[in-house]
Amino acid sequence: MRNLKKRFPGVPVVTYVNTYADVKAESDICCTSGNAVKIVQSIPEEKPILFCPDQNLGQWVMQKTGRHMDLWPGSCYVHMQWTHDSIYKIKREHPGALLVAHPECIGPVRQ
Repeated sequence: MRNLKKRFPGVPVVTYVNTYADVKAESDICCTSGNAVKIVQSIPEEKPILFCPDQNLGQWVMQKTGRHMDLWPGSCYVHMQWTHDSIYKIKREHPGALLVAHPECIGPVRQ
């Protein structure tokens, strides 16, 4: 994280709360998946943002806010197990089932 902050001096770092304490300690703001959009919207638009560590949640926040952020290329291994194909298979087996996707899922699963 320190090396990343050196590459982006003065850029606010928004970190998803479900990460290591040493990463949170280097962050400016911690967020949850439930308040990430509001947190990002609270930062002036002219300021760039570095979003850590979950790029999928960051992509979802960018989609919701229309705001570009630099994303740390990390993700939750559990959410990465769900793919478009795995969801499609479940939907075929249970066509009436309600599907709810967490913002940390990859884009094709969220769609």
